[in-house]
Amino acid sequence: MHFREVEWTAANGYKQAWSDWLRKLAERRLPVGARELLIEQRDIAPRCHGVLAHDSEDDVNQKTWFALLDAGTHGVWMECAQDPQVPEQALSRLEMVAHSYRSFELRATPPPEGWFYLERGAVTLPPLGVEQVLVQFEEVPLDLRMELGSRPAAEADPEGGLMHRLQRALALGLHGAREVTVVRTGPRQVAGFEGEELIILVKEGSEERLTWGWEYPGLAGDPCAPCIELTMHSTARERTVKARLWDETLESVRHLLPVSRVDWMEPL
Repeated sequence: MHFREVEWTAANGYKQAWSDWLRKLAERRLPVGARELLIEQRDIAPRCHGVLAHDSEDDVNQKTWFALLDAGTHGVWMECAQDPQVPEQALSRLEMVAHSYRSFELRATPPPEGWFYLERGAVTLPPLGVEQVLVQFEEVPLDLRMELGSRPAAEADPEGGLMHRLQRALALGLHGAREVTVVRTGPRQVAGFEGEELIILVKEGSEERLTWGWEYPGLAGDPCAPCIELTMHSTARERTVKARLWDETLESVRHLLPVSRVDWMEPL
């Protein structure tokens, strides 16, 4: 399921955008075995029209629902590939998103949970899948890799915190012949979140590598308090420089909420 917002540049922006898209669609080559590109058209929601079309010039079985929602000052393009095993699912998802989308300009009051924010509005349905984020940074001269991950918090973490998981791995002998030394461990607050920090040195033969880690377990059911994990991996050389970079990174993290959050909580 994909959707993106577009700003209208004219009073008839919705009609113009839809007409332009249909014209571009008509220019596609028809896949072998198909009679026409457009398979079905229908109104998905008020001010939202959609079509089911062939989405591949090579595979006649690849079909996708496309839709455009008129949200007033802007529009929302949506598309969802049709699964041959459950063909009705794609249209059902489009209908749910189209009916639940709320523009910030409407100052609508959303349900208390399940918000998924876009630039100009939000979808307020519970997610159909687990939303996860992973961002990776690399610093070549220092041979350093940093990863920031976020996912919904679980009701309970069966693995415990960072130190607990390390102790369990060592007890099971998962480290093999490598020598593992805890450099620093303990609670650490980052951006207002009370998390746990763990820094370890792993030595294998003549090679030494450092791993920095910080984790916040999150609050189950709270979309504004997900589980957050920040890790950094590198060789042990220039350890002081890397330790300073790690501390500066944690100190620079900020917890930001959507600017329009207050407006959303106000009644119409």
